[in-house]
Amino acid sequence: MNGYLRMKELRQLLPVSKVTIYNLMRERGFPKQIKLSPTLVVWRESEVREWIEAQAVDEAA
Repeated sequence: MNGYLRMKELRQLLPVSKVTIYNLMRERGFPKQIKLSPTLVVWRESEVREWIEAQAVDEAA
């Protein structure tokens, strides 16, 4: 998938708080946001899904 996720969509995919998402970016290698305007940030959906899959693999190991 090559789309972009806004915060609301990201939180539906990864049901955690905004603060947790920013902490994950800082501490756990979660994909960085892309700032499109002063009030709009997005994440690449493909990067987010890859990160989620990598976490699942790490948990299984």
